[in-house]
Amino acid sequence: MSINYAEQLKKVSVKDLQKDVIGLSEKIESLMRRASNALKADDTGKKYAEFERQIVNKKHLVEELELVMSIIAPMKAGKSTIINAIVGFDLLPSRAAAMTTLPTEIVFNKDLKEPILIVPKDCIEAFKITVETIKGEIRDEGIVATQKRIATHPHLQELLQEVETNDGFLNSEQVTGTDEIKKILTALNDIVRLASILEPTKDPFARIQGKRIKL
Repeated sequence: MSINYAEQLKKVSVKDLQKDVIGLSEKIESLMRRASNALKADDTGKKYAEFERQIVNKKHLVEELELVMSIIAPMKAGKSTIINAIVGFDLLPSRAAAMTTLPTEIVFNKDLKEPILIVPKDCIEAFKITVETIKGEIRDEGIVATQKRIATHPHLQELLQEVETNDGFLNSEQVTGTDEIKKILTALNDIVRLASILEPTKDPFARIQGKRIKL
């Protein structure tokens, strides 16, 4: 019997996970304290006291939602679906075709009332250069011929027309609001895919190596 973990995670919120992890941490903390007290006569007790201290520190990070979780998987494995389930609402865009290409860091901030997308300046510049490269391909080949080159990627057709007429997709380092963030992330990811088809040598990743967009 197969288990659909993505569907199960949709039913779990960040607060539920936080509560469960804190509860488990407190049980481990109590066990380490008991072991430390029982074995205080020798050095073994010191070892368990150190384990208890480490658990207390980790529990504090969970209480403050200061967690580091790397999610890496093959294309169409459900990364965005799982992350959205952990976050508690649909923040990252997803669809039937391949979606997420860009390394994206999500940071929880309990003081924020709405999500904020932060894109470094050099990433913005890299995408502007990539968009200009795509425009150059359109000018050289014509829009009809360029559309034929991406005929097997229908979700990129609308973006191609938008690139032809639009002066810019991202003019600010910060984007607020779930809908606007999903729109921008979709466009940025698709620009990477579009560029990889039309002009593979103009890879925006080469210009933003070591950088990542941040939520």
